[in-house]
Amino acid sequence: MNEWQRDLYWTDLTIYEILPAPLPVPEPASAVMLLGGLATLAGWSRRRLRGRFKMAMALLQLLAVQAHCLRRCA
Repeated sequence: MNEWQRDLYWTDLTIYEILPAPLPVPEPASAVMLLGGLATLAGWSRRRLRGRFKMAMALLQLLAVQAHCLRRCA
């Protein structure tokens, strides 16, 4: 028998298991890209909310001026 050749036999004592693959370990660059993307989304959201806040404040000031003018003119 060749030293590289093996004969394997299936018996009642043979145990065959298929184990789940181990979870992959993410690379540090992936984590950095995830954090960068989340920071970008947070910045866009904050900028968008700030723009809406400024628009709402301008609208409230306009309504206050109109209400003041209506009270003086009436």
